[in-house]
Amino acid sequence: MSERFDLYASIHKALRNYMGATLLSLGRLDLNDEHEVERSTGALLGLLDWLEQHLRLEEEFVHRALEVRRDDRLLSTLRRDHEQHELGFAALRADAAGLVASRGEPMATRRAGARKLYLAFSRFMADNFVHMAIEEADMNLLLWDTFSDAELLAIYRAVLQSEPAEQLEIGMIWLLPAISPDDRVAVVGGARAILPAPLFAQLSQNLRSALSARDFGKLAHALGLPDAA
Repeated sequence: MSERFDLYASIHKALRNYMGATLLSLGRLDLNDEHEVERSTGALLGLLDWLEQHLRLEEEFVHRALEVRRDDRLLSTLRRDHEQHELGFAALRADAAGLVASRGEPMATRRAGARKLYLAFSRFMADNFVHMAIEEADMNLLLWDTFSDAELLAIYRAVLQSEPAEQLEIGMIWLLPAISPDDRVAVVGGARAILPAPLFAQLSQNLRSALSARDFGKLAHALGLPDAA
């Protein structure tokens, strides 16, 4: 059996990468450094914005296409998860805002706020990891049973084309270091085939910052990008 097109694997690796980095940042936060507090909470808020957009795109393009073909209990389960995630977004944003606003309060108060945020995010992250694993295992089986690879690729292209340029850039920054060299070639080459040339040129200029010099050299050589080694 040939390998099927996987809508979830790469983007989920990017999200796990971003979530892991965010948890690490919150866990070692220096509450005496206000710049670090703002940077770390800002990264968390950026992650939540991305997760919220990912959720909306998944429901708009993947869930909607599936429910036209068939009714399955798994969709209901995943939608209930999404509802809980939405509640989690709001709670984490409130906790992050509270930590930033606590500047000038006693250090014990700030430490309690930082601990609350860290533990809340760790629980949220754990729930999301389980959710993503279900999608990559059970949801993929359902999609492969319902759609051809050409149809799944069309869904993927619709998702990619709907994302604003700045979101694509953020996605690439977290995605490319989290996947294998062969997958990088597939992702970036696929983006070049889909995106307008000016948008891809803008995107490709920022790829170097996401990768080590060695990894970028491999990618550039494989795709004939500027500055290939």
